Amino acid sequence: MTTETIPPEEAARIIKAGRLFPEWWMNLILNARLTPKQELVAQSVAKNPRTTVRAAEAVGKSYLAARIGLWFQNHYQPSTVIDTAPTWRQVEEVYWREWAVAFSTARRPLPGHTTKGMHQIDDKWFAIGVSTNEPDRFRGFHNEHVLVIVDEASGVPQSVYDAIENPLAAGLTRLLLIGNPTSPVGPFRESFSSSIYNPIHISAFDSPNLVAFGITLDDIRSGEWMAKAKITDDSLADGTWIKQMPFPSLVAPPRVAERLQEWGEGSLMWESLIMGNFPDSGQNNLIPLNQIESAIERDLAAEGDAIAGLDIARYGESETVWTLRQGDKVLDIQAWSHKDILFTKGRVNSLFWKAAPRILNIDASGIGQDDADLLKAEGLNINAVLVGQPAINSERFGNRRAEYYFQLARRFAEGTISIPNNRKLVAQLADLRVTYGRTTNKVLIESKDEMRARGSKSPDFADSLMLAFIPSGRRGKATQRTY
Repeated sequence: MTTETIPPEEAARIIKAGRLFPEWWMNLILNARLTPKQELVAQSVAKNPRTTVRAAEAVGKSYLAARIGLWFQNHYQPSTVIDTAPTWRQVEEVYWREWAVAFSTARRPLPGHTTKGMHQIDDKWFAIGVSTNEPDRFRGFHNEHVLVIVDEASGVPQSVYDAIENPLAAGLTRLLLIGNPTSPVGPFRESFSSSIYNPIHISAFDSPNLVAFGITLDDIRSGEWMAKAKITDDSLADGTWIKQMPFPSLVAPPRVAERLQEWGEGSLMWESLIMGNFPDSGQNNLIPLNQIESAIERDLAAEGDAIAGLDIARYGESETVWTLRQGDKVLDIQAWSHKDILFTKGRVNSLFWKAAPRILNIDASGIGQDDADLLKAEGLNINAVLVGQPAINSERFGNRRAEYYFQLARRFAEGTISIPNNRKLVAQLADLRVTYGRTTNKVLIESKDEMRARGSKSPDFADSLMLAFIPSGRRGKATQRTY
């Protein structure tokens, strides 16, 4: 920390106290207002060589991580601070944006200058962001004092975890792993079973915006949270409720209630992003969340034929969902609910003639058959799909729904699909589970009724995506790839 504006004695006192109480220094110098859980993490990094934090969404993870980086740099000279995340966008646009804000708004001038992905004071005193696709770059960053921060730690590959051990091999070192616990396996999950890490857990219910009003999970379930937080329908509608929150930028009761309604209490997304828990490795999820997130980041060209998928619903909580793709890229997702067959016919007609897909795959099981017949009569090129029919590869799969979903899952695994950041789609894809026939032992996908029974939502968005990616021939006749 610079001594240009304060006496040397005071600067020495602040640095000495700040090493022991980082939360105090962050408030004094960075004007940072931390939650009790954030203070706990900062204290752990000050005292423990390795800290691992599994946390819900929107609890201030990157905000805290950047300020911990600045704290370390300004208390240890010379020092190296290294941060990484699953993608360079996350490093540059999330972590380094927080660093730049904290540095530029500090109450007292701090040394050094920030450039793109780096803050340098001198050759042996700097902070740097490193991309995970270059694990060899982690090697050689030896210094007397080293802090490594792994943000969104679930999505970082094993090769990077191996590489960061190199700068941690000598000197006074600290390692902070922090992120949403989205993967049931891997180094981040294993860190919570290791005695060399100090583990910390932060759920949405640890947010001061829920703690201040005494809001519990039972309150979210029952709707009592509105009365406890003194939130009215009007303030919810116009957004003025946010002024009542102690920490307006952090997760709050309306968002938790929305997530419960959207995802369901038994879903992977609820467990990971609200409760801050790792999913059970025995759940047999079809598509890992990190592969889904990679498909959001991936920008593939929209080439070839446009094809659409339509999953039909009428009333209740389910939604009718239209998905349009061109080649490997999803271009559009539209959804509606509580509408009759005539509304759906008109809406799909409009979408079809506007987008002009070569074919529209409709789940014609149950009520979908009537929609398929009506739309075919309107002149649309319809492929009525019966997902409950025997699979093409009937020795492995119990029905075509399972076969089609495994074809879709292969795209996520191989990187041949690009999807928009639609939270309902993401949640439903992450929640799909593989099951097996009781007598045949053939592969199945958990049914909608089974998903509802465990507290999850009907996978209407996921089913629509699956339908859009059914392989098809030039004239709309479905063709299959055997696995």
